[in-house]
Amino acid sequence: MENEFRFVHREETFNDLAVRELAAGRSACICRIQFGCCTKDECASCDIGRQYRNCYNQMNDYDKQRLSKYVSENYVRDSLYPGKWMSYNALRKYTAKWIALIVVCLFFIFIPLFLMAPGDKPADVHTVSQSTNNQIIVTIKLAQKYVKDVNRDGKVNCIDYACSFKLIWDAIYPEQAGDCIIIRNHSLTLNHLYVGVYENNSLIFVEPWTSNPNVYDMQTIWGEKWNPRFNKYDETEKWLNKTGRY
Repeated sequence: MENEFRFVHREETFNDLAVRELAAGRSACICRIQFGCCTKDECASCDIGRQYRNCYNQMNDYDKQRLSKYVSENYVRDSLYPGKWMSYNALRKYTAKWIALIVVCLFFIFIPLFLMAPGDKPADVHTVSQSTNNQIIVTIKLAQKYVKDVNRDGKVNCIDYACSFKLIWDAIYPEQAGDCIIIRNHSLTLNHLYVGVYENNSLIFVEPWTSNPNVYDMQTIWGEKWNPRFNKYDETEKWLNKTGRY
């Protein structure tokens, strides 16, 4: 007949059940070894291992083939849950590894956002006039010539150069004293003190510690290490107080 159906009915025997149970036990042993609960060296003296080998050696070739198939099927399911087969110490290490990986991933995801966090004031693009440029260069040269440990901390660094620039600027351009401020930039890539000079309501960022007084722009000197979004603009008095000016 064209539309003939064939039904095969087979009852599971005790031998079938025994092969399946043996496969489940063998899969569990493989997972315990793989995920650190047991070691291969322990198998020789393990009661479960000896019992498995005794059963396996008494099986015919057909049952051995079925056993191998069932072990593979069980292992595919069992290996999906590593924590089930680990010792306490192995589980701690496994968990710590994944936590560390997640933390590292989050770090690289959020650190660019942190570096781009808004600061106190935006940086303005400004072309410096010739007269202001000359004033800045003159002040840089004088600051570098007469720089000293103005805050008496035993070092001559950016603090001393920035404070010296501000003190000299105020002395030679008293009518423009308010146009010069001390700026602190503090980020993951830079912790530095320098100065800013206002011209037409725009701020020129000046590096007094430059190796070439004619090139003082912070962006040019520090590149990507300098991010003006991390500038602090309200610390002029704080740093001048350290020089003993007030």
